[in-house]
Amino acid sequence: MCCERAPGEGETVTGNWTAIAMAFVALFLVGGVVSFLKQGLKAGALLLGALAAMATTAAVLWWRA
Repeated sequence: MCCERAPGEGETVTGNWTAIAMAFVALFLVGGVVSFLKQGLKAGALLLGALAAMATTAAVLWWRA
């Protein structure tokens, strides 16, 4: 019993590849928002912004889990 760890103890951020991947997707989508706004495509930028927000939320929730 001396070597048992609490759930989540000892895990690092780099050990959670799914959260890192979702954060990367979110950043990629934010780049798309900037690009779409420069082109004047407001509807596409809005859609990508919503997707970026969902990807960011997923990354945070996955990391916290």
